[in-house]
Amino acid sequence: MQDDVSRTVGHSRAKLNDMPSGHMGMVERKMNKSSEPKISKIVASAALISIIFLISSPFRLQMPQSGLDPSWNAVIAKAAVEGWQWGRDVIFTFGPYGYLYSHTFQSNLWGSVVSISAALSIVFGIGAVGLISNMNFVRAIITSAALILGAFALLEDSFYFAFPLFILTGYFRLPTAVPTWRLVLFTVAAGLSALIKISFGALALAIVILIDAHRIFRKNPPVFTPAFVSSVLFFYAISGQDLNYFADFLTLGFQVVSGYSEAMAMPGSTSELVSFLVLSAISLLAIVAIEYRNGRLAGRPLDVLALLAGLGLFWFMVFKAGFVRHDLHSMIAWAAAGCGIALYVASLGNNTRAGLLTSFLLGLALLMSLVAPYRYSTDQNYPFGPLLYGQFVAKPKQSLNDIAAFASNPSHWIEQKQEDYNRHLEALRKAEPIPVLQGTVDVLPSIQAAVLASGNEYRPRPIFQEYSTYTPMLIEANRRFLLGDRAPDNLLFSVGSIDNRHPALAEGPLWPDILQRYEPIRLESSMLMMRKRSIPAPSLLADAHTVSAGFSENVALPQDADALFMSVDIDMTLLGKLLKTVFRVPTVDMTVTLAGGEEKKYRLIPGIAKSGFIISPHIENNFAFEALSAGMPELFPNLKVVSIRLDTDNFLPWVKPNIQFQFQPLHVDGLRQPTLAEGVRRELAMYETLRTLASSSSVRAPFVEISEQKLLAHAPTSMFLDVASAQRVDVEFGIRDVAWQANTATDGVCFRISMAAPDGASVKAWERCLRPTTALADRGVQSVSIDAELPAGGRLTFETDCGGNCSWDWAYWQNVAVVP
Repeated sequence: MQDDVSRTVGHSRAKLNDMPSGHMGMVERKMNKSSEPKISKIVASAALISIIFLISSPFRLQMPQSGLDPSWNAVIAKAAVEGWQWGRDVIFTFGPYGYLYSHTFQSNLWGSVVSISAALSIVFGIGAVGLISNMNFVRAIITSAALILGAFALLEDSFYFAFPLFILTGYFRLPTAVPTWRLVLFTVAAGLSALIKISFGALALAIVILIDAHRIFRKNPPVFTPAFVSSVLFFYAISGQDLNYFADFLTLGFQVVSGYSEAMAMPGSTSELVSFLVLSAISLLAIVAIEYRNGRLAGRPLDVLALLAGLGLFWFMVFKAGFVRHDLHSMIAWAAAGCGIALYVASLGNNTRAGLLTSFLLGLALLMSLVAPYRYSTDQNYPFGPLLYGQFVAKPKQSLNDIAAFASNPSHWIEQKQEDYNRHLEALRKAEPIPVLQGTVDVLPSIQAAVLASGNEYRPRPIFQEYSTYTPMLIEANRRFLLGDRAPDNLLFSVGSIDNRHPALAEGPLWPDILQRYEPIRLESSMLMMRKRSIPAPSLLADAHTVSAGFSENVALPQDADALFMSVDIDMTLLGKLLKTVFRVPTVDMTVTLAGGEEKKYRLIPGIAKSGFIISPHIENNFAFEALSAGMPELFPNLKVVSIRLDTDNFLPWVKPNIQFQFQPLHVDGLRQPTLAEGVRRELAMYETLRTLASSSSVRAPFVEISEQKLLAHAPTSMFLDVASAQRVDVEFGIRDVAWQANTATDGVCFRISMAAPDGASVKAWERCLRPTTALADRGVQSVSIDAELPAGGRLTFETDCGGNCSWDWAYWQNVAVVP
């Protein structure tokens, strides 16, 4: 074969040498002209890869911040630096390379973030160039725009979702497939993406299996599934992970994914959902029509079916990523759909007989890609033009500056990043001060970033953010940790969760274990500090009894126990299981009725409720949990729950009519301690004072409510406290910082305390007006001590009045102590 080629080449050269000089010149001009498009294509390809590289901004590094999302970012980065094992030490929707998703800065991690992000952006650029290179200039420009808008519009999910789609569209590209070595390159990138976020891996695995099934049917050996699995294992191992925990990583990761549709579902705009579905259906019809016009549907129907199946898998994954939790997550669906349609159009090149239809589909891709930033713009009230400028002009400029700064002086660039990191840590410590405790620490509210910034030795539960512990298997993983030798010495506990869930659902199934193994120390930094008991308390849960009821029926609770643990078994129908798989099921609401007649409505998460939680007393704040952990729930008789009711939208019969309720009394006497910290007793007495004051007001939440150890009392309010005797009142008061820091800031609040003997008129005992916007001394917590002179008892009245108008007059009272 090689001899034949040599002979052919030599014969051609001989012909060229025998040509007259005029003919030789013509050939040279033709050769030069034919080389010009190649040079232009190389320049255009390099330009596109460079643009993608700059927009992806691999040198962008995220600094520590407060909040829920920055907290999981911080934990994932900590896990990478410390070598925590995924599947044993940490379980989440992400994986060992999850820090790449948020570009988290750590002194030992930034190099990995920058280098891997840069490599992935280049691979993405190579994929884009490989498909777009066969298109005409106008379509190539529009396709590039749709692709870049979709992949880099605010959220990065569509960027990672695109790698398996590069494999799919490249494999079925017209007129010939992308070279296998290049598809394997995308497969390796998809393998790495699988360890960034679990859903990226699920899509990639499904698509490579589909393609290899097509190859096997065509009598070709499978290539992409072995390459994908090998790359996943390779990257897993070099990240410091022990392959012995790989099965646990997959199993528990699947639990996170499978439980998401039920636990994290959030309804959103119906019009947006319908718009997405309609445009998706139009896109599908257009793709089928194009395949028909091109003749592939008739000539190679298996290819078309496999291609449509792959595109369907892609659409299904991004649809669920965007619309199960229908808030700004919907941007993922819009951006990824636009990106996916653009890649399909690019795979056609100029080899299509349906030019008009292809142009329409390309316009649709551009439109859907633009919806994502537009959605953010309207939701956040941020101008659309400046938003696009920031993403696609300002960010590339900053990337160039970062590259230039790093190239000129790498050590100085790193020092600046470290200084910036230290400044953010210090700001975080000031914003959320957390005491440094002796021993290891875990935290129940999702403020892990603040705990890490505080310098505490952080040792979390495997599912470290409470709202994600939503299936029995995930709950058991956290239980094993808390009952094991690696359980932390201290637990920072705060009641509450996201999405108006019942407050006791935050690791609710584990509360009996927490109460048994940890004792209360004090309230600080809006949390209850708990310390591991030297000897665990006796078992708390008593024998259970079961009651059956249906939706919208009141269920009376047993009243012969101080505390009650309840599990709820809601059984789905086949339709419900199908809805959960393909989209989401309706939410379940629970209304609790308290002893005083007050009703409160919350969301119930069936996966958590099945494992149980404390239903009575109604633990809605840290004071109530502190009383329970001290074995004194009787301090708050009004928090006893007398009945509950479950409701849901059962237009579609997604659940079976009978619900099983199981009730178990809690033996909390074993939690009482003669040596209970005096601070705990004082805090509980103080909470009772705040609760009495709040209940005396005719104004209700959110204007008057107990929050973070404060009694919020938005002016104007009036509350009273009847006392048996009083010689002095000590109280702290103030205006919340957000009220005077806002653009439409408060103009001040006046605080007043009056007192009246049983047979006398009310007399003003004290008054002070705060104007924190203009007076620095009026900012923060203020305090006062007042002589009461009520030896025979009487009534104390606490009032807040508006300084002028009542806007932003978020006043509060705290630490109210009456000295008898």
